Amino acid sequence: MASTPELAAEAVAWGEAFRDDLRKTDPSNIVHSSYISLTSPVKYSKLKEIKGLYEPNNVFKSALAQFY
Repeated sequence: MASTPELAAEAVAWGEAFRDDLRKTDPSNIVHSSYISLTSPVKYSKLKEIKGLYEPNNVFKSALAQFY
């Protein structure tokens, strides 16, 4: 959903480029699932470990989704 046809076209182009880039990626380098349940301390610890590897500077600590 976009507020103008131009923004819609831009969003579609971005999505198609993202899809095309994913198709070029080695499948062994893609996480099989993006859902991580935090129902146990062990799982939370694993999430912190992964986050430390891929996002060590905690740049996204205050990231909020914006809905228009």
